[in-house]
Amino acid sequence: MQSIWSRKGLLRLLAFLFFCFIMQYFAYSGEETNTFYLVISYINFGIAVFFWGSFVTVILTAAISALIQKLYGCELIYLKIFGTLFIKEDGKLKRRKAVAIELAEPVYMMPPENISPKLWLCGFVYVSIALTAIYAILAVLLPKSFWITGVLIILAAKEFFFLISIPKLPGNPFNIIKQLKDDEKARRLFINSHRIYGLHLSGTNMWDMPYEWFELPTEEEFAAKPLVYSGITALAYSRLMDEGRFLEARQLAEMNYNIKTALELTDYLKYAVRADFLFCVIMDGCDRELIARICGDDLIEHLKSKDGILVYSRLLYAYKLLVNKNTTKAAERFADFEKLSKSCPVKTITDSEQRIIKHIHEKIL
Repeated sequence: MQSIWSRKGLLRLLAFLFFCFIMQYFAYSGEETNTFYLVISYINFGIAVFFWGSFVTVILTAAISALIQKLYGCELIYLKIFGTLFIKEDGKLKRRKAVAIELAEPVYMMPPENISPKLWLCGFVYVSIALTAIYAILAVLLPKSFWITGVLIILAAKEFFFLISIPKLPGNPFNIIKQLKDDEKARRLFINSHRIYGLHLSGTNMWDMPYEWFELPTEEEFAAKPLVYSGITALAYSRLMDEGRFLEARQLAEMNYNIKTALELTDYLKYAVRADFLFCVIMDGCDRELIARICGDDLIEHLKSKDGILVYSRLLYAYKLLVNKNTTKAAERFADFEKLSKSCPVKTITDSEQRIIKHIHEKIL
């Protein structure tokens, strides 16, 4: 769902549709009643409706969900459309290039402290249900037309299959709501984590936030409700990393790593969790056996494929410098890091990474 918001995703879509057009062109024999031509036409019609319908309905669902959340006091922090990022800065939305950072979602609405988690988490689900119903009703009520009815049926089916896939999502919102039910601490820490994240992206450094905002669960609470507590735990060890407290950061990152690797996570989260733990281990003792176990056969290659992301560039620099002891390669990675720092659209992320780089340099002094 997120891929269509990137330039690469759009280019792939356009290339695929162009291929369909070429098929249509070569199938045409001068007679539009040609059976082969009609079959290709119907196939291409379905493909075009599915892909462009997906594109439009994702935007529509996100826009309606954001509007509803706005009415309930949520605050728009960023909106990412292809390669452009609209992000809140000094109280206003600023247009930036979406480079050097990796965002989990195309749009982020920061919740107020007193919002219902069900409304905030499941708004897009309710909107998707409503769209499915609208498409189906229109398909029944409007005059029968192959093209119009076909479009509505394909869109309704697309939304329906999205809805039935929700229980299989790594961060199934209904599982989170179940874990938040009748647990005031879980609800408070969960909302806190998303408010900290939103404030951080919109211009407040985490080291300037009150310590009490980073209240943590016990290990037993975390193990029982990892979907709820993993966010605040990650933010807490991120702040500790900013402050150079890598022993404490490693303990929290390890807890997150041990629990979250047992869950069905998206590739984005799987690699992010492992990368965080790897960096903390490098900075606290540099246990080579543990580093090898965390890296496995794929982590370093994945990081290299994402070396245009600032946080991964910093990690690769630390890996080359402190683990491989390769100063030449490390210097190349540091040059990449400096370049990415200048292009990163979120100042607080740049500030944080620059602080952490200083802590890396302290290790070799």
